[in-house]
Amino acid sequence: MTPQDPLSALQPLREPVGIAWWPPAPGWWVLLLLVCAATAFLTWQQWQRWQAKAYLRHAAKRLASFDKMGPRYHAEVNALLKAVALRSYGPEQVAALNGEAWLAFLDRSGSQAFPPSFATAPYHSQTAMDREALHSAASQWLKSHRPDR
Repeated sequence: MTPQDPLSALQPLREPVGIAWWPPAPGWWVLLLLVCAATAFLTWQQWQRWQAKAYLRHAAKRLASFDKMGPRYHAEVNALLKAVALRSYGPEQVAALNGEAWLAFLDRSGSQAFPPSFATAPYHSQTAMDREALHSAASQWLKSHRPDR
């Protein structure tokens, strides 16, 4: 008689249960928490930046609504730019500026040169001024000025 093969009497091997994808390991929870916190912080920063520039969006809308043919166009643009400059740079730098000093400040703080007649127009009722050039310069200044603070 031949002995039977002892290995044939063994039961088949049981495979272990597969590793489930849920719940994730604690490291993934920490990573998720960090990503959520970073997203919330960046969103909050963007919101603050957007809120801080609301006055510029409002000024651009007001500039677009001005009547370019009206007799007070120059004065309205000047007042608008002065208000934005006061808000951006503070009264200690801007409040006392007028005439040539105001024009030099606008040219220095923006990327667009204003017409030279912009400085003298409030004092002379007959000053010839290209309103299209003034509108373009004011619009460009609102987009490009960079406050120091």
